[in-house]
Formats: sequence, structure tokens, C-alpha cells
Amino acid sequence: MFVKIAQVGGKRVGGTERGSYNCTAPGSFTNSQPLSDYGRNLVRRHGRLAVKVTFRIINGSGVTNKRVLSGVIKPE
Repeated sequence: MFVKIAQVGGKRVGGTERGSYNCTAPGSFTNSQPLSDYGRNLVRRHGRLAVKVTFRIINGSGVTNKRVLSGVIKPE
């Protein structure tokens, strides 16, 4: 599975590098890498960051499925 976190309509701010997930069983997963320095600076500067999170999953047969979700990242 590949995960991309990007500003809505803009630059990538986090996620995974290509091929960094290797899910082998239901319920087994790896957390996405944290936001990049650029993404963290945007959250600090604006107090929030609207993002699109894209998941691309390839099963053992090579079938690809893609889901895109939207959300808002806020500081703790």
C-alpha cells in the first residue's frame, strides 16, 4: 500500500515512499511517516492544514484499488 498526504490541490506534505508498506495479513499495518518539515510548518503557521490522503492498494494478484479521503490536521 502507498499513502500520499498532500495539501488540497497542492504539494505533498507526508505519507510513505513508494513501496514502503508491505501488508501481509488483515489488521497488520505500518503507520504512515510523519508530516514533512514543510507540512509541520504550515500547521504551525495557519493552525490547521486541509489535506487529501490517497491510499493505493495492490493485492497479491496485482489488482490496484485507490481511495482518496480528505481531512484537516490540527496541532495537538
